[in-house]
Amino acid sequence: MNAASLLKPCSPATPLSGPPRQLLRGHARRRAWATLAQSSLCLLTLMASTSCLVTSTPDFTPPKRTPPFLIVASADPDPRGVLKVNTLQQQNNLTFTFSADVISEDQGDKVFGHLYIDYGKPGEQPALDTITEIPPLDPSTMSDTSRRISGKWTAEFRFFKNSCHTVTLMVSHEFDSATSCPVCRNDSSQLTWPVYVCDETLPAADCHPDFSACESQSLKQGCGASADPDAGAQCGDSP
Repeated sequence: MNAASLLKPCSPATPLSGPPRQLLRGHARRRAWATLAQSSLCLLTLMASTSCLVTSTPDFTPPKRTPPFLIVASADPDPRGVLKVNTLQQQNNLTFTFSADVISEDQGDKVFGHLYIDYGKPGEQPALDTITEIPPLDPSTMSDTSRRISGKWTAEFRFFKNSCHTVTLMVSHEFDSATSCPVCRNDSSQLTWPVYVCDETLPAADCHPDFSACESQSLKQGCGASADPDAGAQCGDSP
């Protein structure tokens, strides 16, 4: 055998050659990104834990008391229509209920309601008739939307046939017993229903309300800014 044939050159792919340089660089980059991601996670964890520390007691200011607000959309009957009373169908029942939802921040004070018949008409102060026998609402907060106030009115025969009137529901935290008005007018809200007294011999379909006489009257009276002239300071600005 020729000695030259035994001395063949080494192949480039021998175990001594090792992995390519590109593979080594890629592995190094992956390790660097993994280290950076781990460091960032630790930093975020530290920031989150320190941000929850409370160094002083928070100062929570209690909400101020607000006027009680009557919600028009909840009113029954619908104040956008005319309530016909004294019709042929109603001869055995002339008692009507007026109600609406109330929301307010009460700060421990109850909410009271009054019903006024012909509130603010000339010659009547503050109304032709006032109904005060309405159960008050217990104190609550603005988030309570479950409270509803209602009052009942029984139509009397002193009203003339074919005449127009109004029924006004007013709510407040305090009413003056002498005037039947809110102690502070800006601590109140109101809803008014138009009412028409029909001829008792006619059905409701044949009763055609005419409010021209009511519209010509100027409502100059009613409750003032405060029931007590000396209560201005506690009532604040007029509504």
